[in-house]
Amino acid sequence: MFAVITYSKILLMKKQRLLNYLLLAFLAVQFSACTNEPLEGEFIQEDDSPAADGQFIATIDNQGFTADTALATLYALNNRLVISGIKANSGEIITLSVQTAEEGSYSLVSGGANQNSAVYLNSNSLLNPYITSTELGGSGQLVITSLDSITQSVSGTFSFIGARVELDDEGNVVLDAEGNQIIETVDITDGAFSTIPYVIDETGDGTEGDGIPDDEFLALVDEMEFVTDSISSELRIIGGIPVIKIEARNNIGSLIRIDIPESLGIGTFEMDQMISDGTQLIALYNDGLGGENLTSNPGTITITELNTDTGRLVATFSFTGTNPLDPEDTTVVEVTEGSFSVDYIE
Repeated sequence: MFAVITYSKILLMKKQRLLNYLLLAFLAVQFSACTNEPLEGEFIQEDDSPAADGQFIATIDNQGFTADTALATLYALNNRLVISGIKANSGEIITLSVQTAEEGSYSLVSGGANQNSAVYLNSNSLLNPYITSTELGGSGQLVITSLDSITQSVSGTFSFIGARVELDDEGNVVLDAEGNQIIETVDITDGAFSTIPYVIDETGDGTEGDGIPDDEFLALVDEMEFVTDSISSELRIIGGIPVIKIEARNNIGSLIRIDIPESLGIGTFEMDQMISDGTQLIALYNDGLGGENLTSNPGTITITELNTDTGRLVATFSFTGTNPLDPEDTTVVEVTEGSFSVDYIE
């Protein structure tokens, strides 16, 4: 039996989606900030920063971190600033987010009146990042020592404790002997960044859905429009194989599902005509009225965009659905003019 790790999102049509989990192409997790809270005590000033110009560094659980890429965005509509350091070979990302960007000290504990935040993730925690949520016991502080509007650069220091709920290999919450959630933490200290250039976003505010189109799913079923009521997309790891599952339902519960191995890439592909173990390219239709699953026999899909970093997937498809379990079942459905565009990584 394969172990399955599931990361999913359910998107109701006409409902605004929660997005911007990663900054720019990396979709690092962000939180909207409400207040600028000064902290008491002494903080490292710019002249004392151990970071060289353009550098973003930290110590993560006593291990050194030096970002390959450091970048920042200042959102003009609400003066929100998001700073990220990215280490490509390990998949590590540190993101700091603060509202009312100006020189000063900020609490990074997200929750309640103050939701400035810090986030840490790596290749092993993409689906379950460490965050400074007050509900999980996170903490942290950020000092912006310089915010230069002439050179459009920012410098500062930071430290934080990120927390997350422990999950098992199947994505289930791990409980202790008393039935309580187990919280994992990461300790990030000695953080510093110096003269990191920032870009100004004139249109977005760094919150929900900025610059990212809504998910869409269109199709004809036996030449009748499939009016999509909800769309879900998820990435599963099945026997070590990443598989994207797209599901669309209408208001009576009819279902169109497509399983797509993430490794396919761009191009046109024939769908498998078999009972899938979860790792094959396959489509199915169910009428939601007690009928059997009718799987692709045959079917094709043309993928025009597949970005495994951002999770953006755009494709067109069509298939003939038949009952794979009963060759004598004459039920046939024709799914044509299918197309979808989804973000399968939140």
